Amino acid sequence: RCSRDWSSDVCSSDLRERLGYVRPGIDPEAFGFDPEARRELRRRWGVGTRPVVVTAAMFRDDVKTESLTFLFERLGELHRAGRDFALVAAGDGPTRERLTALATKELPGRAIFLGQVPREQLGAVYSAGDVFAFPGLRESLGMVYLEAQAAGLPVVALANGGVAEVVADGETGILTPPADPAAYVRALDALLGDRQRRLAMGEAARAYVRASHDRSRNYGVLAGVLRRLAGQG
Repeated sequence: RCSRDWSSDVCSSDLRERLGYVRPGIDPEAFGFDPEARRELRRRWGVGTRPVVVTAAMFRDDVKTESLTFLFERLGELHRAGRDFALVAAGDGPTRERLTALATKELPGRAIFLGQVPREQLGAVYSAGDVFAFPGLRESLGMVYLEAQAAGLPVVALANGGVAEVVADGETGILTPPADPAAYVRALDALLGDRQRRLAMGEAARAYVRASHDRSRNYGVLAGVLRRLAGQG
């Protein structure tokens, strides 16, 4: 099996020439930070200066709702411990009523549900937040993490599935063990309580997405492989 840097002994030189690893990518500018949207949305949400946790997902009755349930319960622990913040959730689906009820129970007066937000408007929502949190239970990849980071949000997620493909743990976000809910709470608390760390990670996240996950640049890797193969006739 070849490693992603093609250094494995089983990767022949011929195979390395024929293969290329294409990192998952987005158009970073489609989710760039929008200071005007930040001011307007925060005013509309009435959150003042308190930090805002943003999450975004389809409210499907599967791992998406399991992840949101996990998140809301962890945020409830933080709220009861005295941490001041607001939650903004973008998304809709069959489990909305169940999730809204849970958020009302865990975060009374602190949860705002936006419903389904068109993809072209998500950049504004991310811009108005301070931390992006979605656990990503059994997440295969999660392009939403790239979108949020492109807008300058540090991520708090679980270190499972393909999440580590798109979040640089300790640099652009914090990934915690899936079987350790307390670690997830600590990660959220660490970022919510430290504005400078949030900003530093957010800047790193913006740079990371543009350097490593720009779709147009990454697809050039595949184009290069195809050109080499075509040249070999």
